[in-house]
Amino acid sequence: MNRFNALFLITSLFFAAPAVADQEEQIEVIDDGEMIDTPVPSEELTPLMLIGRFHPPLVHLPIGWATALALADILVILFAIGGLEKALKILHIGTVLSFLPAIGSGLLRFQEYAGATEAIDEAIVHRNVMFIAAAIALIGLVLRLKKMNRYAILFMSLICIGIMTYGAHLGGVMVYGSDYLPF
Repeated sequence: MNRFNALFLITSLFFAAPAVADQEEQIEVIDDGEMIDTPVPSEELTPLMLIGRFHPPLVHLPIGWATALALADILVILFAIGGLEKALKILHIGTVLSFLPAIGSGLLRFQEYAGATEAIDEAIVHRNVMFIAAAIALIGLVLRLKKMNRYAILFMSLICIGIMTYGAHLGGVMVYGSDYLPF
């Protein structure tokens, strides 16, 4: 591991780890434009909790992979580029695999919502929408492996991106409050 990687890891752990207090902390949560106090039990940060707190950057993996896949499919169809099936297959496998760290860290992060009844409902909907997006990406991969119609595969990629966008909006509402975007 070179110095840059070590410095990055230490810095990431420093900013991801919260201060552990001896008593119960209070944090502010935005709810429909109003700030409310929500108790957070003071507990020691476990390795699994730490992985869960990397959910915000990890969610960008499937967004980037799915977008690259859709753009590549569009270019192949528009310009009738041949011979890229192997590259598209690898890109599609990468897209499906990129959901794993996002989903895994999200499920670990989800454990910290236990007891926050309002937040848990939003988190469940967010989780389910993202499971659907991952399933659609997987279905698209199956279609690609069976050498189905390119338009059907592209359609599945675009549907996946649309559902991911909605799921990302739900995640944003959980983080920034319901008034963050006007819709």
